[in-house]
Amino acid sequence: MEEPCTGLDLHCRGLTDDDMQTVGHQLKINRTIERLNLYSNQIGHVGAKYIADGLKENQTLTHLYMGQNQIGNRGAKHMAETLTVNQVNIGGKSLGEALLVNQVCLFFNVTTITLCVLFLNSNDIGDNGVEAIGNSLKVHKKLWHLVLSNNKIGDLGAQHLAEGLKVNKSLLELSLYDNPIGDIGAQYLADALKANETLKYLSLSGTQIGDNGIQHLALALRDNKTLDRVFLPKNISEDIRNNLVKQDHRLLFV
Repeated sequence: MEEPCTGLDLHCRGLTDDDMQTVGHQLKINRTIERLNLYSNQIGHVGAKYIADGLKENQTLTHLYMGQNQIGNRGAKHMAETLTVNQVNIGGKSLGEALLVNQVCLFFNVTTITLCVLFLNSNDIGDNGVEAIGNSLKVHKKLWHLVLSNNKIGDLGAQHLAEGLKVNKSLLELSLYDNPIGDIGAQYLADALKANETLKYLSLSGTQIGDNGIQHLALALRDNKTLDRVFLPKNISEDIRNNLVKQDHRLLFV
């Protein structure tokens, strides 16, 4: 008897939004695929919606790689909705709203969305799109690895994510490298780190964070004992970097 296929690799296939309609439909009916790789295609916000709609009815996919596409802020909102709203059919009726669904699922022992790894790097999401993702972090309880690198996320976007991090209790790894986040954004994230008790890895290398922002992050680590690594840009003098690393080895300048 053949083992069921648990992974589907569709990266670099030139796939478009029309193709995602088929993929989204398969997500609704497939009961074996756990990993889906859609890297480096031509997927826009319409295709992202097809995928998001499919995920609302899927109960097996755990890893989704959609980096290097063009979903933009509208596509990011569709993906965030997937993390925020679970769809469970009981007696033919669809129940929305994450909190209500989670309560129903606990009562009926029903499995909800299983997605725990999401790569959305290089998708031109911006501050507007990442606001929805930040809001989804407040309610989604399974996502543990989120990659949002190279997405034109600035200080405002960092603030949106920070608000989600303050209450999120599942995310372990967050990658924000190669985004134009500056000192103000770093302060927002530093405040979030003082409250967050689960995040272990935070990547901020390739950002525009300078001395002031890095100092805020370093101070936040005095209160945060959960983080294992914080990757930071080399935007300050070598002497200051070396001094900070001596104070806390969890700071890595790359």
